[in-house]
Amino acid sequence: MKIKLNYRLLISILSVTVIVFMITFFYIGYKIKPILRNDVERIADAYAGQYANLVRSFLTEEMHISKTMAYQFETMGDLSGEQKIASSLKLQEKIFSEHLDYRSVWMSWELQFLDPNWQKPFGRIRINLHGKGGKNTVQFDTLNANGDDLGSLYLETKTKLLDVLTDPYVDNYDGVEELVASVCNPVIINGQFAGLAGIDIPLSRFKDIISKAENIYESNVFLVANDGIFVGNQDKKFVGTSIKDVFAGQEVDILAEIKKGKPFSFNFSSEEKGDFYCTFHPFNISEEGKSWMVGVAIPNSAIIAESTAAYRNTLIVGILGLFLLSVVIYFISNSITKPLTQITKSLQLLAKGEINKVHELSYKSKDEIGDIASSTNTLIEGLSNTAHFAKEIGQGNMSAEYESISDQDVLGNALIGMRESLLKAKNEEELRREKEEEQKWATVGHAKFGELLRNNTDNMETFTNNVVSNLVKYTESNQGAMFLLDQEDEHDQYLTMSACYAYDRKKYVNKRVEIGENLVGQCYLEGEKILMTDVPENYVHITSGLGDANPRSLLLVPLKFNDNVYGVIELASFNKYQDFQIDFIEKVAESIASTISSVRVNIRTIKLLEESKLKSEELAAQEEEMRQNMEELQTTQEESARRELEMNGILNALNSGYLVAELDLDGNILTINDNALELLGLAKNDAEGHNMRSFLKPDELEEFENLWNNVLNGRPMKRQSIIERSKGKIVLTESYTPIFDDMDELYKILNIGIEVNPISV
Repeated sequence: MKIKLNYRLLISILSVTVIVFMITFFYIGYKIKPILRNDVERIADAYAGQYANLVRSFLTEEMHISKTMAYQFETMGDLSGEQKIASSLKLQEKIFSEHLDYRSVWMSWELQFLDPNWQKPFGRIRINLHGKGGKNTVQFDTLNANGDDLGSLYLETKTKLLDVLTDPYVDNYDGVEELVASVCNPVIINGQFAGLAGIDIPLSRFKDIISKAENIYESNVFLVANDGIFVGNQDKKFVGTSIKDVFAGQEVDILAEIKKGKPFSFNFSSEEKGDFYCTFHPFNISEEGKSWMVGVAIPNSAIIAESTAAYRNTLIVGILGLFLLSVVIYFISNSITKPLTQITKSLQLLAKGEINKVHELSYKSKDEIGDIASSTNTLIEGLSNTAHFAKEIGQGNMSAEYESISDQDVLGNALIGMRESLLKAKNEEELRREKEEEQKWATVGHAKFGELLRNNTDNMETFTNNVVSNLVKYTESNQGAMFLLDQEDEHDQYLTMSACYAYDRKKYVNKRVEIGENLVGQCYLEGEKILMTDVPENYVHITSGLGDANPRSLLLVPLKFNDNVYGVIELASFNKYQDFQIDFIEKVAESIASTISSVRVNIRTIKLLEESKLKSEELAAQEEEMRQNMEELQTTQEESARRELEMNGILNALNSGYLVAELDLDGNILTINDNALELLGLAKNDAEGHNMRSFLKPDELEEFENLWNNVLNGRPMKRQSIIERSKGKIVLTESYTPIFDDMDELYKILNIGIEVNPISV
């Protein structure tokens, strides 16, 4: 039978498996090609996005350098024209020396920001630094003197004030033409376009990035600018050509899709090159919004080869699976008959009563044979436990664990009944002994604390510490604290922690508890004990060598005597407080309250005597402090007089050599010296009391308002103005300095001016 059963299982299961495998194999062959094609296309899309991010990181670095250069130029607003040109060239040389792969670093300054006499909104000077192999050339050009070129990149940036990544273009560097692209950033000074800073990047820089790209599925990776020009291509012959020429005749308008700046893909077919899947991923680094694209082209032949390999691998795996299944079925058939033999041997030993020789069956399968083995194990375990339990009861072990096999287990239930009768007699004897121990414990405790309360009545701190520490130890608590009512201010009464104890260590904590606040305040207010066996999380922690833990029980007892509550005792323990312990603590608390009443009377008498002595000492100390304060006041007055003399000397020197005026926070002239009146050709009455803005030209008001706002914010400012007099133009440099009072509040503005020679640019 055993051999027949094995063969029967093997043949039946293998027949069904082969049929299912054949159907599945043909279905996979039908479905796998489109699935794999979609997977390859998703991989290509992700691959294009990966290299788009890589190229963007390179160009973003150049854009950041260009922006940094523009920001540096914006800080040159207060420099003269010659200084701006010199500073610009110095910064360009520094950038060019640190990035030898750049073709050019250039800056175009608007003429009106270099030459004060140039009043036209166009015209610029371009400073172009270029070179190769360590040889640099500086070129200065004056451009657009008659107007900006319509449609030019410069005019577009000047109008929109946006940073730009240009399309590729051919430029000439020392007689050598090269394909480059530029990153440009506008320079803004006081809200106006002051120029354009830029970097020329050779497109050959991206050759290594594209040519060394990983070749997945025989793909071709390329980089395309916004105008459709190949910036990089693994096939180098296409660099610099238009993408429309390579993908000519396609239904998709590739150039229009590139300008949209969104990912797209399509299938490309060519008689010369074959069929390809092409995917494009955009990236953008400028505010202008023109995107470049990274594209990946994968031949359909590579996708088909991938599908064929997957189909072949599936067939091999299926054949191996059939072989393994045959082996598994053979071992399963053997696993069915082996446990039946073990079960038979165990039942034969039980029938003979040889329980000690029977071992638990190791068969764990959840089938019919497993049920038989489980029932046999239950029978073996039940009979073994019954024999062991009867032996333990006979030896006097009433705590031995035992469970009957079932409710109908006559032998087991009889043994359990016998144990319960014996336990009842034993428990009654133990309960009588516990009551005697509890009474003895309370009697000894009352005697101990009676002696303690009689001998510690001179000092409240010592008294409360001794009471808390001894009470924690005697009740086998883990922590304890005593809170007493503070009555120094009858309008502000509260509880304060007088003493605390934890693990044989005293720890005084300044803690105020309002009456009615949390459990301590509530216990005082109600005058009744509070017992908690479910302590809230984080209410109190008991610290031990093993860490912090919440106590199991928390007991709060009011210190109450003659209907007056003097405070609260709080105890925490890992163990649950028994009723006899709570009764004992309440009686001790009443004795403590009586003693506290007496101690406070004694302490109050001692305190009155000490206060009388301290008052006389305080009067002497106050007299000495008053003498020292008078000496310090005299020293301060002398220092103030000296500083006033120094300040008057500084003001006299300024009035003799400079133009000086004091202004209020609205710009009205408070005082003005003779030098300024003489320069302005005004009488004192015509200047003082008038607003500074009334002496400015209309085109100077906006600049003055910006300066004035900065001064009101606490920043000293400078400006240069031109005053036309009959003897000619006078160039005046003015400084505006905020003046603060003793409270560090701004209360006036000091205006100092000096004549300077005009600067020609």
